[in-house]
Amino acid sequence: LQTFLIMTLGVTEIIMFYIMFEATLIPTLIIITRWGNQTERLNTGTCFLFCALAGSLPLLCALLLLQQSTGTLSMLVLQYSQPLQLNSWGHMFWWAGCLIAFLVKMPLYGVHLWLPKHT
Repeated sequence: LQTFLIMTLGVTEIIMFYIMFEATLIPTLIIITRWGNQTERLNTGTCFLFCALAGSLPLLCALLLLQQSTGTLSMLVLQYSQPLQLNSWGHMFWWAGCLIAFLVKMPLYGVHLWLPKHT
């Protein structure tokens, strides 16, 4: 898990950030399904996987929208391009997609209500 997190924070392409960000699901899923001591651990792992993937789809859509509007997903190129103006619906969708994906990955109270019923 730590290796995937280091690779996530070390990339310069935003699409590779997304891939490594989602790759952290694999070790977390293994931890839940193998070392959980409840009989519901497989259901918990399945629910965790689908909730996390469904939560990250807005980020993928937002990245595709960013690619379409800027022509690149390289952080090195984007830092010298014009700043994003959050005044159109597309840019607000980009911001909301990023926010939803990161809040789903965090143990946020409103998003992780499925967890207590399985533990």
